[in-house]
Amino acid sequence: MRLTRRDFIKLGGAALAAAAVRPKELLAASPAVPILMYHDIDYFDDDYTIAPSLFSSQLERLYSSGIHAYLFKELKGLSEEELKKAVVITFDDGYASFIDYAFPLLKSYGFKAAINIIGERAGGYIHDKGPRPLLGWDEYRYLKKSGMVELGSHTYGLHTISKNALNSSIDEFKDDLALFIKVFKRVTGSQAEILAWPYGFYSAAATEAAKEAGFRYMLTSKKGFLEPDGASYEVPRIIIN
Repeated sequence: MRLTRRDFIKLGGAALAAAAVRPKELLAASPAVPILMYHDIDYFDDDYTIAPSLFSSQLERLYSSGIHAYLFKELKGLSEEELKKAVVITFDDGYASFIDYAFPLLKSYGFKAAINIIGERAGGYIHDKGPRPLLGWDEYRYLKKSGMVELGSHTYGLHTISKNALNSSIDEFKDDLALFIKVFKRVTGSQAEILAWPYGFYSAAATEAAKEAGFRYMLTSKKGFLEPDGASYEVPRIIIN
């Protein structure tokens, strides 16, 4: 008998995900949508990284439970019953491992996802336990063209503990948003509508500035579900680590 990758996962590998993703907890009684937050899909040993085998098992558990992964812009068109089995999968920072590991797996399940880009680091590295490469703009164009991935901002250059959306001046923050929007539009030909706050730091003034700049979804690090009539300007997420 020849086993496919999915057969193998269903027989045993899915047990790896039991402590990380529990579909029963994601299937809300109301049509509230869980927004999952991932970072790196690789083999680094830290809280920001999920091994490819574990990520694959998590997707299998979601798929086998009847859960579907949508883009943010698709949620408004879903029925109440569809929302009860909907999830949004997000990736912060834009690690190059997404195209090596995550994207092929997501495609195999028909799952869509969002990536939030650190503008100034696109095509560069994050140095954490070694150089960790990030996706470049050409790769972002390719992923967006697939229709399976939507792209958002993780700010252009305000992704540090010492300099972020909370402790920068509002003028600095507006300039950073404007630069991201300019580069993003030049590369993709479209307006970015998603903004993920670095480290979960934000303020009321920064939120208003992002609204004025055209962002429709602002993603926090607060735990919770996105209610159908909830504020898309303060979206809670579930951190997967």
